[in-house]
Amino acid sequence: MVVTTGVLMYEISMVTLLIFMIGNAFFNPPIRNSYTSHMYLLMSSLPNNGKKLKTELIVTRQIFLSIGRIVPIVFFMLFADGMDYHLVAWISMITAVTQLVLYYGIVQKNVKL
Repeated sequence: MVVTTGVLMYEISMVTLLIFMIGNAFFNPPIRNSYTSHMYLLMSSLPNNGKKLKTELIVTRQIFLSIGRIVPIVFFMLFADGMDYHLVAWISMITAVTQLVLYYGIVQKNVKL
């Protein structure tokens, strides 16, 4: 994600957007699958294998994922008029680095939430 977002730091054109979208489609599923499997591992560590709370935990996860999708879209809709494409690229880069840090911190270090 950081590499594909780095392409947008250079220039935003049809070619760089295409590279970004292909890279995003390629790298996003392994990251999301790692988060999902980690969530199910956490659920299985709960008493009674988390059977009573499984639905609530999945719904809570989906709520926060939906909020994470809606807030940036609303942000860009409200402030897109005065934005330079470099600012959009920097925001995307910060988001990509945050995902990388979260992946390393949560999945690789097996942090208990």
